[in-house]
This record gives sequence, structure tokens and C-alpha cells, in this order.
Amino acid sequence: MAKDNHHYVPAGYLRGFTIDGEKSLVVEYDKGNQRIAQFPKSVREICKERHYYAQEDESGKLDTDTLEDAIGKYIESPAIKVIHSIASIPNIELLLNETEESSLAYFIAFMASRGPAFREGVQDLHEKIVGHVAEIMYQHGDFGKPPE
Repeated sequence: MAKDNHHYVPAGYLRGFTIDGEKSLVVEYDKGNQRIAQFPKSVREICKERHYYAQEDESGKLDTDTLEDAIGKYIESPAIKVIHSIASIPNIELLLNETEESSLAYFIAFMASRGPAFREGVQDLHEKIVGHVAEIMYQHGDFGKPPE
């Protein structure tokens, strides 16, 4: 079954911030508008974009599931399991094994770099680099005269 909406903040993580007594409703804060949403929203409806992790396969077909499923299986699920175990034992010295530490560390790093703002920043940087290299190539005569 094709997945159209891909979360860049996992739903399992967002459920840790639900309104008391609710299973999936959270209060949404819009950083761009600096406003709290008027009504609670389901975790299914926030921090997601259509085909965010979609990739084109060898035949040119859009694969909406493979990367999304792998991220959930290998990065999100193990880390969220650790987070839930930590939350269930407050005021106790935290002792994680190497696998749990690794899962949590990788998840934190991935979370810091997976959202749209980071992606757009990287894309902007790449565009500037390509433009700069193209300018150098032009100065060295690697391009002909640009079109008028």
C-alpha cells in the first residue's frame, strides 16, 4: 500500500506530547507564523509532507514506501522504544546499553537534519555552490557566450 504522507517528525514520537486524556491530539505551534493553532490536531496531520521520502526507482516509477519504511524500522522504532522506556522510569539513573545509546544518538542526529528547513537550507547551499562553480567555469572559458 503506497504511503503518501511521510512524517519528518515520527508519529510515535509526537504521541509523547499528546493532550492529557487524548491518544493522538496535540497542540500545534506554527513556527513560521509564531502562532498556536486554534484547535488540537491529530499527530497524523502535522509534521508531514506528501512523498517526503519518495525516490524514483530504476524504471522511473515513484517509490513512496521503501525509504519511508526503512526509516521507521531501523531508525525511528528502536529509538522511540528507548525513549518510552526512559519516560516510564522517572527519577532513576539512566543506564542504556550500547545498542540503545547508538539508536538514540542516531535518532537525535537524524531528527536534527531531517525537517524541511534543514533540507531547504542544504538545497540552497548546493544551488549556491553550483552557481559559484559555474561562474568559475565561465571565467575560465569552459562555457560559450551566454544566451541573450
